[in-house]
Amino acid sequence: MARCGNCVYFDDYGSGEGRCTYFDISMDSGVSACDHYEDAYGDGGSSSGGGCFLTSACVAYMGKADNCEELTTLRAFRDGYMSSTEDGRALIKEYYAVAPSIARKMQRSKNAKEYFADVYRTILRCIEYINQGNNETAVDTYKQMVLKYQAL
Repeated sequence: MARCGNCVYFDDYGSGEGRCTYFDISMDSGVSACDHYEDAYGDGGSSSGGGCFLTSACVAYMGKADNCEELTTLRAFRDGYMSSTEDGRALIKEYYAVAPSIARKMQRSKNAKEYFADVYRTILRCIEYINQGNNETAVDTYKQMVLKYQAL
C-alpha cells in the first residue's frame, strides 16, 4: 500500500481500493509518479514537502495551497529545529504514526469546519511562537492540539 504526502485523506468509496482525493486518482493508478509519493511503511519524515498530514489537511480545508506560508514555515521548523534533536525526531515519528487517522476522522466529522478552524488558529499561534524564537512553546502548543484531536 502507498500514500501520497499531499492527500487530504483516502476514501474507499466501498470499492476496497484507496483513492487519493488530492490528485483524484486510484492509489493503484500511478501514484508512484507523484513527486510526494512515499511508501506507507517508510519514514514519512522527509523534507520533500509531504508528510504534514494534519496541517496539510487543515490548510487544504481552508482553501490554501500546499506551498502556502503556513506549511512552508512548519515544514522548515520540522526539518530544522525538530529534526536536530533525538526528542524532536521521536515526536516527528509519533506524529506520522497518529496524524493521518486524526486528519481522516476530522475530515469525515460533521464538525469538520469547527475542528479545522481550531487547528488553523493553533497553527497560526505556533507560527507566531516560531517567529518569536519560542520553539519549545510552539512544540508544546502543537503537541497539545494533536493530543486533543487524537481523542476524537
